[in-house]
Amino acid sequence: MKKGPFEILSSTPIYKNPWINVREDAVIRPDGSQGIFGVVEMLPGVSVVAINKKMEVLLAYEYKYAIEEESIELISGALDPGESIEQAAARELKEETGMVASEWIGLETVTPFTTVIRSPNHLMLAKGIHLDPDHVPDQNEPVTTISVPFKEAIEMVMDGRITHGASCVGILKAARLLGL
Repeated sequence: MKKGPFEILSSTPIYKNPWINVREDAVIRPDGSQGIFGVVEMLPGVSVVAINKKMEVLLAYEYKYAIEEESIELISGALDPGESIEQAAARELKEETGMVASEWIGLETVTPFTTVIRSPNHLMLAKGIHLDPDHVPDQNEPVTTISVPFKEAIEMVMDGRITHGASCVGILKAARLLGL
């Protein structure tokens, strides 16, 4: 089987859980030599640039196990099977913050770590956010949310306080769209 300029000789599953699938592909490279690729396939995700009437961005402050530190990020999560990008964005926004939005704008998709990890992350801009009075917080997800002025969020990307790739791209794309 061919994938682009590579011929796949075999594909071996290495590890699988509900969120990731790891495999090793034996390939023939474009130059004719043999090699391997390790590929991690993650569930597609969504990250939400949620803006209130005061032009503040809602951010999540949460300990991230893999990087062993707290991270400031956009509201983010995986798409559930059969769920649209907008449905996933609305669900994540409500689950993590109790907020709902009156307007949704797609900001396209980012694909971080394209050499080893297949993990499309869809970006959405949520405008007109407001608290859902019927929201019950999820006690299993220890997320602290903060609101910062949009221009400060841009500075947080630029000075390294926000390092999550999809959050950086989402904030900067929304800034361009909004003329900031």
